[in-house]
Amino acid sequence: MVNRDTDEIRDVKVKAREAVVLAMASKWKEAAAVNREITETSPGELDAWNRLGKALLELGDAKGSKAAFEKTLAIDPANSIARKNIERLSIGSYASSTGSIQVDYRMFNGDSGKSTQVMLIGVATGKDRPYLAPGGAIDLRSNNGNLTVFSSGGGFVGVVPPQLGCRLVQMIEAGNRYEGAIASTTIDSVMVVLRESYQHPSQRSKISFSASSVTARQQSQPQSLEGFDDPLSPPLDISFVDDDAEEA
Repeated sequence: MVNRDTDEIRDVKVKAREAVVLAMASKWKEAAAVNREITETSPGELDAWNRLGKALLELGDAKGSKAAFEKTLAIDPANSIARKNIERLSIGSYASSTGSIQVDYRMFNGDSGKSTQVMLIGVATGKDRPYLAPGGAIDLRSNNGNLTVFSSGGGFVGVVPPQLGCRLVQMIEAGNRYEGAIASTTIDSVMVVLRESYQHPSQRSKISFSASSVTARQQSQPQSLEGFDDPLSPPLDISFVDDDAEEA
């Protein structure tokens, strides 16, 4: 019996390390699967429930994420990680994320000059940021000559750097159309992929994404943009990932 218990504990630790590595690589589907395995064999593992909640939220499953964090609280009502994330999931911007439009942004990789990735400026952070997951569709809007980015649910995300954004606005006004998706996110940055979905005949001699516009992705991320609020707090508490990594 002792050896069996020891083997089970060892197996949980191995899987926990695997789950952390997958999360750090943003392989959320695989991370969720591993954490589910842990919770099925060891339902009292708080960290596994918290990691599962984080992975499901990254996959756009807000309902499943909340259920996972609630499992943590059922075992440990004082668990601050689960409590904070449930509170944030209850905020309208997160709660409304369930069922958001998802696209495979890899399909945007195409002809040179037709697509690019770019780091947004003036991004919304903390409770002001709508829930974003890789592959989530975005809405592009012209605002005083700037190209602003909104989530599919209408939440403000950020602004395309002027060097590229102003150019695209002019081409949109001339008849071109563009679409995009979330490529990646961190607490204070958002990378999006943009693609020319329609080229107006009058724009056939122009390239939407020149080589110089690609450098926009390398611009540093400012803390705020005039006309928008300053950052507040991180959108999610992911300290449990760091804690597990240290234990590994």
